Amino acid sequence: MKTVEVTRPKNVQPGVRVPGTMEIFLGILRKEGIRGVNRGVNAVALRQISGWASRIGIARFAEGQIRTLQSKPADAKLSIWEKMAASTVGGALSCWNQPFEVLRVEMQSLASGQTISSKPTMASAAKRILATSGPLGFFRGVVPRIGVAAWATICMVGFGDIAKEYIGDALVKLKYPYGGFLDGIHMWSPHMRSGPTRIMGPAVTVKMVEASNNTAPKPARHFADCNRPNGIMYIQQPKGLYSACWGGLMSTRAKHLGTDGVIVDGRVRDIAEHQEIEFPVFARETSILGSNTFTRASEIDVPLQFKDDLWISPGDILVGDREGVVVVPPKLMESVIGLCQERFEIDEKTFAALRDGDEMGPTIARLRK
Repeated sequence: MKTVEVTRPKNVQPGVRVPGTMEIFLGILRKEGIRGVNRGVNAVALRQISGWASRIGIARFAEGQIRTLQSKPADAKLSIWEKMAASTVGGALSCWNQPFEVLRVEMQSLASGQTISSKPTMASAAKRILATSGPLGFFRGVVPRIGVAAWATICMVGFGDIAKEYIGDALVKLKYPYGGFLDGIHMWSPHMRSGPTRIMGPAVTVKMVEASNNTAPKPARHFADCNRPNGIMYIQQPKGLYSACWGGLMSTRAKHLGTDGVIVDGRVRDIAEHQEIEFPVFARETSILGSNTFTRASEIDVPLQFKDDLWISPGDILVGDREGVVVVPPKLMESVIGLCQERFEIDEKTFAALRDGDEMGPTIARLRK
């Protein structure tokens, strides 16, 4: 699907139909076979393997250096701010492998009239880049990727040591409605309620209405185009509708815009397409029906009521993984982080005591005061 997105026509004249994802996919398959669909797969594999290994390895090394600079023991716990700093370093330095990403794009974006045989290998693509752009050509686009990689590493490595459940517990302690938990919404992609995927970012809210509603406002552009880099789109569909309001084409667009994921209080479809491009999608349920005749977007970036006193407002921080989704108002973020760190340290001591054979009741009474 990366090949499909790269080869999709970008400068289409108004009124000209843009071919769909499956149409482009089948066209490439018929013309060039499975090899054409998988152009650049070697570069993708090298980028993914080296990227995540570097993010985790460098972030952990940076954590060790922070302990050394502060004369802390090797097993000392770091504050959330120290973890974020180490993760930022790990994410930024992991972009040393940008040449693999440039090779991937070069191999997948064959010029008009060329065939797969004209650039069959990473070596031939590398020669082309050197000839047209020089050595610096291998690092084109590295600056925005550094920002994305740093944020992704903060979420998956830095915050990965603090379970999302702690956020909900912290919000309960702060008396926030329902602990910010968006009950009934689950992860469908990139895996069905499994895997290490975690998203975290500011909300871009979308209010949907029934298609028959002629009085509700209409947005100036398609709501999928309102996605923002590192944001998370939250879509609220009218209750009781059995159609989907999000599909594979929209995920393709959102990923291109740099969105971290989408959360739908309603139904989605095209699960295989979301999973194919590894785009995080959370929703209540699925449907085989599209949205056209059933529902439409009405308002963008407006407060939306999830349940009773629990609202999602533009800019609220949404956090989601295989366990579910919580929402955190920015004004509570500092307090939540402090409580999460405190709870994390208490639980570490509790686990250690239980592993040593201590009884559950007295241990909890002693540590969780």
